[in-house]
Amino acid sequence: MSESAYRLPRTVIPSHYALEITPNLVAATFAGTVDIEVALAEATDTVTLHALDLTITLAKVSQGDGQAAGQGAVTTQTAEVTDDDETETVTLRLANQLSPGTATLHLAWTGEISDGLVGFYRSTYEAADGTTATLAATQFEAPHARRAFPCFDEPDMKASFGVSLVTDDDHLAISNSAEIGRVPVDGGLVRVSFADTMVMSTYLVAWVVGPLEATEPHLVGTTPVRVVHQPGQAHLTAFALEAAEHALEYFEDYYGIAYPGDKLDLVALPDFAFGAMENLGCVTFREVLLLIDPSRATRAEQRRLAAVVNHELAHMWFGDLVTMAWWEGLWLNEAFATFMEMRCTDHFRPEWEVWAEFGLERSAAFTVDALSTTRPIEFEVHTPADAEGMFDVLTYEKGASVLRMLEQFLGEETFRDGIRRYLADHAYANTVTHDLWSALESASDAPVGHIMDAWILRGGHPALNVARSGDTLALTQRRAVPLGADEAEARTWPIPARLSVGTPDGRLVLDQLVEADSTMTVPSDARWVMGNASGNGFWRTHHDGELMDNLLAHLGELEPIERYLVVDDTWADLLAGRVEVSRVVEVCEAMTDDRHPAVWRRLGGVFGGLRRLIANDHLDQFQAWVRSVSFVALEDAARLAHDGDAAAQDLYAVLFGIAGVTGADPATQQAARELLAADPAKVDANLLASATGVVAADASAAEHRDLMARWRAADNPQEEVRFLYALVDTPSREDFEATLDLVTNEVRTQNAPYVLMRALSHPTLGAIAWRYLIDRWGDITERFPTNALPRMIEGIRWLTDDAVADPDAERGAPQFLARHPLGSGDQLVQQSLELQAVHRALVERSRPSLGGLIAQRVPGGA
Repeated sequence: MSESAYRLPRTVIPSHYALEITPNLVAATFAGTVDIEVALAEATDTVTLHALDLTITLAKVSQGDGQAAGQGAVTTQTAEVTDDDETETVTLRLANQLSPGTATLHLAWTGEISDGLVGFYRSTYEAADGTTATLAATQFEAPHARRAFPCFDEPDMKASFGVSLVTDDDHLAISNSAEIGRVPVDGGLVRVSFADTMVMSTYLVAWVVGPLEATEPHLVGTTPVRVVHQPGQAHLTAFALEAAEHALEYFEDYYGIAYPGDKLDLVALPDFAFGAMENLGCVTFREVLLLIDPSRATRAEQRRLAAVVNHELAHMWFGDLVTMAWWEGLWLNEAFATFMEMRCTDHFRPEWEVWAEFGLERSAAFTVDALSTTRPIEFEVHTPADAEGMFDVLTYEKGASVLRMLEQFLGEETFRDGIRRYLADHAYANTVTHDLWSALESASDAPVGHIMDAWILRGGHPALNVARSGDTLALTQRRAVPLGADEAEARTWPIPARLSVGTPDGRLVLDQLVEADSTMTVPSDARWVMGNASGNGFWRTHHDGELMDNLLAHLGELEPIERYLVVDDTWADLLAGRVEVSRVVEVCEAMTDDRHPAVWRRLGGVFGGLRRLIANDHLDQFQAWVRSVSFVALEDAARLAHDGDAAAQDLYAVLFGIAGVTGADPATQQAARELLAADPAKVDANLLASATGVVAADASAAEHRDLMARWRAADNPQEEVRFLYALVDTPSREDFEATLDLVTNEVRTQNAPYVLMRALSHPTLGAIAWRYLIDRWGDITERFPTNALPRMIEGIRWLTDDAVADPDAERGAPQFLARHPLGSGDQLVQQSLELQAVHRALVERSRPSLGGLIAQRVPGGA
């Protein structure tokens, strides 16, 4: 942990904040006062704390004879205030020294309610009468509490908070804890007071004020749970309440500790830069991730909502109760919450098979982590910008994956025992990563620190090569790196290897900690070997030719996630140059009998990748090949879906999308148009969402206008986002450009970067989106949330034509982005550029052979 210039001295430590905020929603300004009780480790005449973009109007310090203010003779001094924009701090300078002991800081200030979706910011929605309704909310992670009130804005400087909000009487006002008082004040306003919170970090403080409503509280034990929403949205709250009630019960049991707050509000915000935020007792969400009509939402949308609720509630213990000591430990908060969201969601809806579905998210982490521009999950953080850069797939998805790998290696009960010990030992305090490893080692007697340091403190992951000779498996590892990537340091890892083996008597799982090249004995009658049992290890597996042939011959004996990995690892092998594109085609064809939606989702991604490789003169044949691979499964899923099988409905929707978009099947396209014209109440939501994508990808000008009208008229968050993204998928350049024009004037800034990301990813029109982006770079980077800008750039990863990908092109991505860095997001940008180079190398390597290969399989393109 670096003691850089950006860190506060530890000579003054806060213990309690008495905070009052008075917002003016019309003027977009606010005023605040705070009394901060502090402990002084030594005599001092200066106190430094954080504040940014605040005008401090009063600064005094009280102390009573070295004792707590209010006891004995109290001396109050007015402080001179100096600020430092670079370190985002203010220093209070006093004429007389403060003595060691306790004191109280008295501060008052004014500020602006921002439009930037961080700090104390403004959000709006269209009210029922057509007017614009305005509310204000907070987002303080990573360190933005300093934008709303002067504070000691570092995770380990925990304190309790007593918040009061002065607002209109008809506005809802909520904060972290229960309301305990409401009294009239001048100007027709009311002061709403809230109970003191537990000791916690500043980034978890929250409040929301404005014309909102709350559901009646649902009691989970003694904890009241509500969903806060716009007026008229109460009918969209039941599913989130069900998920939250389940999650509280599940986590209290798993952790063995009661929920640490006195109430729980889940708040749907019309404008929100992140997905959700784990503020104690006042959890904030994007509306699309909290409000839902299950009868009109897809299974994936329901699963995503439940997962996000579960993720944030997992944080109430892992993050809020026990908090990282400094921002390099952010991975511990987010990775563990991601891991626990999967556990809780699996318990909530076992039929969703979430560990199989997690494969797609883990694949995204694999893709980035294979690059030379990857980073360790935990790395040294010096500045606020460094902290912002940690919110990515390496922190969340890779971190969760290695925790799942560790859990399966130690055993689920042993792992849980270690987690309970960790939380009990460090409740209300701060930790570093090795505190967790110590607790898990105590519970298991396993070398947890030795194993996990290699995965957490170093970037990259291994490719485990499995070869067989008789009853001996040779296991060799090397770092997984794709061709076209920059050179990466060669490394090995302690791999807690678990291999599944198929024998005539059934399935076996073999365990071994693989530190370097080693061997493993298998039964001589083993028919197949899978190098990543149940898909729980964070490594790629390359099965030597015969082993892969045997896997393809016995796919029905593998678990869904293992079949998923057969596809996913083969695509990784193609990127790494370990196999030719012909092997990818063979694997796709071997999967025709598969009936699991997660497997077909990954196959759909591979089809999309192959579409990027195929030359235009072979496109018709390629589309026919996609149809030939997927049609039998499509017909089976359609029959089962018609009978009401929920999993089959999900599968049918996936296959319908593959056939209609990548396969460009005219019959499917016509069926999609008929579905979109039908009464939505009579169409399965999964299929309707898929039909929307099929129509969008082949839309006429009139159909594009219809999709735009549906977007504007959508009456639930899922359909609004669904139609918005569909607008980008048009094949028409004119309609594509019309959609881009919406980005800077009509699309909410929380969504606009992701619309542009999708536009950049368009298989034929992405270069147009790139030109649009760079021509409006200044406006876009000023208006959009900073955390979303690097995600927006991810869209360039498949833009491989010379105008965008050539390092020598002046308006290409490599040169332009070098001239226009994004600060905290620069590493994510470099990863996208490197992956662009990887895909460009793949196109050059595989395009010449793929067309002929497909032509051999579908000679006429029929």
